[in-house]
Amino acid sequence: MPQPRRLVALGLCSAALLVLIAPTEATAQRPARAFPFDAVLTKSLGFRTGPDTAAPFVLPKPNNYLDAPTRVRIVASTAPVGERGATCTVEYGGKRGFLRCDETSGVTPVPATPPAPSGAPPSTPAPAPRTPVASTKQFCEGVAECKTFCASACRLDVQGWREGTMNSTCTFSADAIARAGGPRADQVSKIPALANVVADESAVATGDVIEALKRLDQRIASSGASWPAGHVAYVKNCYRPPIEEATRECDFILKAAHLQRKWEGRTPKDAAEAKIRASNLALARQLENPADNLGLTWPGPSPHSRGMACDIVVAKRGERGRMTPTTSCAGSNDATMRAHSKALDEALTNATVGAVRLKYEAWHYEFGRYETTGKSCRCVAPACNDKYWPPNCKDGC
Repeated sequence: MPQPRRLVALGLCSAALLVLIAPTEATAQRPARAFPFDAVLTKSLGFRTGPDTAAPFVLPKPNNYLDAPTRVRIVASTAPVGERGATCTVEYGGKRGFLRCDETSGVTPVPATPPAPSGAPPSTPAPAPRTPVASTKQFCEGVAECKTFCASACRLDVQGWREGTMNSTCTFSADAIARAGGPRADQVSKIPALANVVADESAVATGDVIEALKRLDQRIASSGASWPAGHVAYVKNCYRPPIEEATRECDFILKAAHLQRKWEGRTPKDAAEAKIRASNLALARQLENPADNLGLTWPGPSPHSRGMACDIVVAKRGERGRMTPTTSCAGSNDATMRAHSKALDEALTNATVGAVRLKYEAWHYEFGRYETTGKSCRCVAPACNDKYWPPNCKDGC
């Protein structure tokens, strides 16, 4: 081989060798981290018991997805975080499971704290801000565990029990309330007056949700004939304290236990009493499992207590500001109600406003988790109205 061609060939081989041994730009940007280390989620991700996307969820619905800005502890990874195909083993809320941590996952490692200079006095770290999601771990899980928990934390006023009323008072431990997370009192506020979105006077929301409601107001204003004339989006409530949420769930569980004790070891004396017994025990079986039968969660944190959910209906504005809802469970086969629910879904569940809706509750919307791929129980327009109407108003998962 002539000398010039040999030199060119050697040069090409050297360049190829440099390409093979030199770190890529992506690798250089993602230096290896020693496990374990913390990371923050910037979008909702499924928390599963195995690396496969078909693996069961670690946490019960509707908390099977961890929402931004959840902080997790990464203990292992199949590839560097942010690389294609990476799956991470993480710890969260006292449980271990798997999350996608590839280039589209939005998992962001928390920068390591540099060591203090030698001889420098130790500094006192600033208190960490309270995140909207401290833990999605419920106070209890399962019928047996929650019956025991609620019996120890709550008291049911049987004499005051009337249909549709909450008749329990509860005292939860400070540790349980702290684990429930959610916004602080100074992180929620009244919803301001808007032209097309009207909030109940008792409703409060986080700043992020209020901004979303402002976007909803603008969306309705530009909707034209697709929004029912003379109607507004009526916000019944958004943030609800975890104590209120857990008390409501324990109230159902305690009522179930009361009905079961009432008939334990007792034989009906006649056919009429046998019918009452069968009705009571059927109701107890429904109430004892609010997570599966009532569209709620086991006692503990919920989308409302984490400050990310609102109950919103279409309502007709009447005299002196009176609101008459036109979307609800009652009469859900009504054509007008379906049309109004469709308009509300379209106004809320889009990339601009950024909400999703529960399939089985036409009024429950969650913000900050518009992506719905793989999520149980959530939908966006047009599927909410096309596939999940009428809503069954308990559990459609």
